[in-house]
Amino acid sequence: MSSRSLPRDREANRLPCVFPLALLGRVAVCELATTPPADAPLACPSPLARAACAGLHGLLRNQAAFALGLRPGRPCALPRATALKVQCGGLLGLQEMLDPEALAPDVHRLARLAQQHEGGLGALPTLSLIRKIAAWRDSRVE
Repeated sequence: MSSRSLPRDREANRLPCVFPLALLGRVAVCELATTPPADAPLACPSPLARAACAGLHGLLRNQAAFALGLRPGRPCALPRATALKVQCGGLLGLQEMLDPEALAPDVHRLARLAQQHEGGLGALPTLSLIRKIAAWRDSRVE
């Protein structure tokens, strides 16, 4: 394979963002998320950061499964309203817990802080996260 056919920049390595609803809804920010041209989804240039976000999203989804009427451990596409609750409510709950001085939840920063939390992701106080996720409402539709 010649070097001419290989991508010369990181554009080819971008992966879909794990928290697009929270970012597009301007509930959260992320220093790594980029918007590709022409209606393409938000993307992440870092496979490691995306993996951390995926782990964080999985934790939020699993912890809130009962409160949201989901079956834990069964991966399936969530209805939009439920996905918004997991993403927005979960990130706001994590911000309140891990980064209370921030103006908005920063997804990349929260993923790092959650991993650095004593005991890791599994040691986060889940009851407050579940409450925040279950209580989250999109103020634009009320």
